[in-house]
Amino acid sequence: MPDADARAEVQQALQRTAPLWLQGGEAAELAAHTVRAYLSNVLDHPTRLEYRRVKESGSAFKNRVACCPGALSVLAATGWSREQYPDAIYWVLKEVRELDLREVVRELDLGIAAASRLSSARAAAAEEAAAAAVTATRSRREADAVMQLRARAAVHAVKARADARPAPRSVRLAAGLVCCWLLLLFAFHCWAERSVLWCSLAAALAL
Repeated sequence: MPDADARAEVQQALQRTAPLWLQGGEAAELAAHTVRAYLSNVLDHPTRLEYRRVKESGSAFKNRVACCPGALSVLAATGWSREQYPDAIYWVLKEVRELDLREVVRELDLGIAAASRLSSARAAAAEEAAAAAVTATRSRREADAVMQLRARAAVHAVKARADARPAPRSVRLAAGLVCCWLLLLFAFHCWAERSVLWCSLAAALAL
């Protein structure tokens, strides 16, 4: 698995920052960026106290570092300690060990790059899965449409065969009887008219 291989590679290369990366996920990556910023500020300004002291209740520290126990372990390993001041609790770096700080920054850069590649791979896999799901949904819809068309065609074919089918024998017999009855009525009507005519003629001759 690519994720497992990338994680194993990072763990082998990163010794001092390993506790941070064990948690994994976006929280670890965000904590790594924040810790790196703290250390880089100290390396750039080793004598300035504001960069060697971080307020524990600060939003950046609380939301990005304190929520990731591995990040606190990395800070402690580089010399940071938790100190109580009159106004608040701070994480303070009393001694600047430049070589240690630079090594941790290098490891953080390596880990951040690996995490970024891993995130990109996951995003690409998610996009492929979403595209496959869309294709599968479209295929199912097309198959359903074809099935509906076939079902309608079958219904129309059944109706057409029913319309073209000759009438049952009982219906034909009933129609024949009706025709015969009408013919008989017509013949009787004609006979009756002739009978009246002959009777009238005979009466005239008798006179």
